[in-house]
Amino acid sequence: MLHQRLLQKHKLRVGRDTVMMLSAVNDPDGALERKKHKLKRREYHSKGPDFIWHMDGYDKLKPFGFAIHGSIDGYSRRILWLHVSPSNNDPYIIAGYYLECVTTLKAFLRESCDDQFRGEKSFMYGKSTSSQRIEAWWGQLRKNGAGWWMDFFKIHVHN
Repeated sequence: MLHQRLLQKHKLRVGRDTVMMLSAVNDPDGALERKKHKLKRREYHSKGPDFIWHMDGYDKLKPFGFAIHGSIDGYSRRILWLHVSPSNNDPYIIAGYYLECVTTLKAFLRESCDDQFRGEKSFMYGKSTSSQRIEAWWGQLRKNGAGWWMDFFKIHVHN
């Protein structure tokens, strides 16, 4: 995949064999593991339904006026919400999606709970790429439809 990325992002034509050789020099242990097809993947564990919700915005169609925001349950992978709007990073809009979902599911906020996960400990904030479940779903979205629309809009809107 690295040789494809070099071509797409940097317009460099580098053969797969050359990339593999340079990878073996830079990261011999990683190259050996890749050669054995035994890459160790991250393990993901969720304690149960609604224990953790992954939320994120999808910006690939944003240049064409379609900002998408979604949330998925980390345990069941159930889509909690998927909304298209002019913005996916206005905190008031995102909070509205969240509160609408909490109301619809008859869930509750943990501010007044009396356990170790109450208040500010009831959420985690991190890099978008760490939100594995929603990131995997965005990959499926692109593969199964969004990619076609991106190509369509690039041809018909930007010309």
